[in-house]
Amino acid sequence: MGRLEEIKQRSSKIPFGRIVVNIRDYHWLLDQAREKCMTFTKYQQLASRTAKKHDEELINYGLGLSAEAGEVADLIKKFRFHGHKIYEDDIKKELGDVLWYASQVARVAGIDLGDVAESNIAKLKKRYPHGFSSEDSIKRVDVKDDD
Repeated sequence: MGRLEEIKQRSSKIPFGRIVVNIRDYHWLLDQAREKCMTFTKYQQLASRTAKKHDEELINYGLGLSAEAGEVADLIKKFRFHGHKIYEDDIKKELGDVLWYASQVARVAGIDLGDVAESNIAKLKKRYPHGFSSEDSIKRVDVKDDD
Protein backbone atom coordinates (compact mmCIF):
# COMPACT_ATOMS: atom_id res chain seq x y z
CA MET A 1 0.00 0.00 0.00
CA GLY A 2 1.33 3.42 -0.94
CA ARG A 3 1.64 6.32 1.44
CA LEU A 4 -1.39 8.14 0.04
CA GLU A 5 -3.54 5.03 0.46
CA GLU A 6 -2.35 4.68 4.08
CA ILE A 7 -3.33 8.29 4.79
CA LYS A 8 -6.74 7.77 3.20
CA GLN A 9 -7.30 4.55 5.15
CA ARG A 10 -6.44 6.22 8.48
CA SER A 11 -8.71 9.14 7.62
CA SER A 12 -11.62 6.96 6.48
CA LYS A 13 -12.44 6.26 10.11
CA ILE A 14 -13.00 9.96 10.79
CA PRO A 15 -16.58 11.23 10.25
CA PHE A 16 -17.68 13.82 7.68
CA GLY A 17 -15.01 12.93 5.14
CA ARG A 18 -12.31 14.91 6.90
CA ILE A 19 -8.69 13.97 6.43
CA VAL A 20 -6.45 14.20 9.43
CA VAL A 21 -2.72 13.94 8.86
CA ASN A 22 0.37 14.31 10.96
CA ILE A 23 2.91 16.96 10.06
CA ARG A 24 5.17 14.56 8.12
CA ASP A 25 2.22 13.35 6.04
CA TYR A 26 1.14 16.96 5.51
CA HIS A 27 4.56 17.90 4.11
CA TRP A 28 4.62 14.77 1.97
CA LEU A 29 1.18 15.62 0.53
CA LEU A 30 2.34 19.19 -0.11
CA ASP A 31 5.42 17.92 -1.97
CA GLN A 32 3.22 15.61 -4.07
CA ALA A 33 0.96 18.52 -5.01
CA ARG A 34 3.96 20.69 -5.92
CA GLU A 35 5.36 17.98 -8.18
CA LYS A 36 2.09 17.82 -10.11
CA CYS A 37 1.76 21.60 -10.38
CA MET A 38 2.98 23.08 -13.64
CA THR A 39 4.03 26.70 -13.25
CA PHE A 40 4.72 28.92 -16.22
CA THR A 41 8.37 29.08 -15.17
CA LYS A 42 8.63 25.28 -15.00
CA TYR A 43 6.85 24.97 -18.36
CA GLN A 44 9.28 27.42 -19.95
CA GLN A 45 12.26 25.47 -18.60
CA LEU A 46 10.90 22.14 -19.83
CA ALA A 47 9.83 23.54 -23.21
CA SER A 48 13.24 25.16 -23.77
CA ARG A 49 14.76 21.69 -23.82
CA THR A 50 13.21 21.17 -27.25
CA ALA A 51 14.18 24.54 -28.73
CA LYS A 52 16.94 24.67 -31.32
CA LYS A 53 19.37 27.41 -30.32
CA HIS A 54 20.53 29.63 -33.20
CA ASP A 55 21.16 33.27 -34.11
CA GLU A 56 17.67 33.97 -35.41
CA GLU A 57 15.59 32.44 -32.63
CA LEU A 58 13.52 35.57 -31.99
CA ILE A 59 12.41 35.75 -35.62
CA ASN A 60 11.82 32.00 -35.80
CA TYR A 61 9.78 31.81 -32.60
CA GLY A 62 7.93 35.10 -33.20
CA LEU A 63 6.77 33.91 -36.61
CA GLY A 64 5.98 30.48 -35.19
CA LEU A 65 3.81 32.12 -32.52
CA SER A 66 1.89 34.01 -35.17
CA ALA A 67 1.44 30.88 -37.31
CA GLU A 68 0.18 28.79 -34.39
CA ALA A 69 -2.24 31.51 -33.30
CA GLY A 70 -3.47 31.46 -36.90
CA GLU A 71 -4.10 27.72 -36.61
CA VAL A 72 -6.28 28.33 -33.53
CA ALA A 73 -8.16 31.01 -35.47
CA ASP A 74 -8.56 28.63 -38.42
CA LEU A 75 -10.19 25.97 -36.21
CA ILE A 76 -12.66 28.58 -34.95
CA LYS A 77 -13.30 29.92 -38.49
CA LYS A 78 -14.00 26.44 -39.85
CA PHE A 79 -16.35 25.79 -36.94
CA ARG A 80 -18.27 29.05 -37.38
CA PHE A 81 -18.38 29.37 -41.16
CA HIS A 82 -17.70 25.95 -42.68
CA GLY A 83 -19.77 23.70 -40.44
CA HIS A 84 -16.81 21.75 -39.02
CA LYS A 85 -16.87 20.30 -35.56
CA ILE A 86 -14.44 21.79 -33.10
CA TYR A 87 -12.72 19.30 -30.82
CA GLU A 88 -11.20 20.03 -27.43
CA ASP A 89 -8.08 18.01 -28.28
CA ASP A 90 -7.45 20.07 -31.42
CA ILE A 91 -7.79 23.35 -29.52
CA LYS A 92 -5.59 22.01 -26.73
CA LYS A 93 -2.85 20.95 -29.17
CA GLU A 94 -2.82 24.26 -31.02
CA LEU A 95 -2.93 26.33 -27.81
CA GLY A 96 -0.05 24.18 -26.56
CA ASP A 97 1.92 25.16 -29.64
CA VAL A 98 1.04 28.83 -29.05
CA LEU A 99 2.26 28.48 -25.45
CA TRP A 100 5.49 26.79 -26.56
CA TYR A 101 6.33 29.57 -29.02
CA ALA A 102 5.36 32.29 -26.49
CA SER A 103 7.63 30.67 -23.92
CA GLN A 104 10.53 30.70 -26.36
CA VAL A 105 10.00 34.32 -27.41
CA ALA A 106 10.07 35.20 -23.71
CA ARG A 107 13.19 33.07 -23.14
CA VAL A 108 15.09 34.69 -26.01
CA ALA A 109 14.07 38.11 -24.66
CA GLY A 110 15.38 37.11 -21.22
CA ILE A 111 11.92 37.15 -19.65
CA ASP A 112 10.53 34.52 -17.30
CA LEU A 113 7.14 33.28 -18.53
CA GLY A 114 5.88 33.29 -14.93
CA ASP A 115 6.67 37.01 -14.75
CA VAL A 116 4.72 37.54 -17.99
CA ALA A 117 1.68 35.83 -16.49
CA GLU A 118 1.91 37.77 -13.21
CA SER A 119 2.34 41.16 -14.89
CA ASN A 120 -0.55 40.42 -17.24
CA ILE A 121 -2.86 39.64 -14.31
CA ALA A 122 -1.71 42.81 -12.52
CA LYS A 123 -2.50 44.83 -15.67
CA LEU A 124 -5.95 43.24 -15.96
CA LYS A 125 -6.74 43.85 -12.28
CA LYS A 126 -5.87 47.52 -12.75
CA ARG A 127 -7.86 47.77 -15.97
CA TYR A 128 -10.88 45.81 -14.69
CA PRO A 129 -10.81 46.02 -10.86
CA HIS A 130 -14.24 44.38 -10.51
CA GLY A 131 -14.01 42.05 -13.50
CA PHE A 132 -14.76 42.99 -17.09
CA SER A 133 -17.22 45.78 -17.79
CA SER A 134 -17.89 47.74 -20.97
CA GLU A 135 -17.52 50.99 -19.03
CA ASP A 136 -14.03 50.05 -17.78
CA SER A 137 -13.13 48.94 -21.30
CA ILE A 138 -14.11 52.33 -22.73
CA LYS A 139 -12.49 54.35 -19.90
CA ARG A 140 -9.30 52.32 -19.56
CA VAL A 141 -7.09 53.55 -16.73
CA ASP A 142 -3.96 52.23 -18.44
CA VAL A 143 -4.37 54.33 -21.60
CA LYS A 144 -4.05 58.12 -21.81
CA ASP A 145 -7.11 59.85 -23.18
CA ASP A 146 -6.01 62.30 -25.90
CA ASP A 147 -9.37 64.08 -26.00
